[in-house]
Amino acid sequence: MSRAARVSGRRSPGGASTKLLTLADIKRVESSFSGTHALRNRALFFLQLATGLRVGALATLDVGDMLENCVVRRSFRLPHVGKHRAQPGIVYLDNDKARAALQSYLRNRRPNLDFGPEAPLFTGQKRDRDGSYRLTANTLAHLFCRFYRDAGVVGASSDSGRRWFLGQLARAGIRDEIIQNLAGHAHVSTTRRYLYRVSADERRAVRGVEF
Repeated sequence: MSRAARVSGRRSPGGASTKLLTLADIKRVESSFSGTHALRNRALFFLQLATGLRVGALATLDVGDMLENCVVRRSFRLPHVGKHRAQPGIVYLDNDKARAALQSYLRNRRPNLDFGPEAPLFTGQKRDRDGSYRLTANTLAHLFCRFYRDAGVVGASSDSGRRWFLGQLARAGIRDEIIQNLAGHAHVSTTRRYLYRVSADERRAVRGVEF
């Protein structure tokens, strides 16, 4: 069975209604992780912030995509999933905090990192009908919503980390065409609509600043 088939699911709503995260929001979420799956959840959260991947893409990842010689890669190939086609298919992961979180999570699962290459990257406690512990896109979407709810961040969804990533690129002055490739958008017009919503959110935030 293909990876796309194994992780089919519906994302939670994003777009204009999704909160644009602040640094304070991110710190609140980071501080809220606890319990059995704290390392997994931190790795998942940081990976989206560092790459902007959709939950559908996160759900397809295998350990073999991320590890090379027992070290988390700085870039990896992303399979084409569902209607959202990643272009060009290479994801860059230069964020040291995200890479360290992934390394800690995988070491906690297997100290010797002796995974098979097709072992799912993000797993839960329940098997699916195929006997896999892989978390589906639907489950990941619900997890992200729980992260924000537990941290008291209102209005955020599974798309919020992705919007944070794209917004950071826009604020750094990166060209729309480069952001388009990193976002996996088929058309730059989609990217520009996405970034316009970021700009509108920032404008509303500035109106609340008083002197």
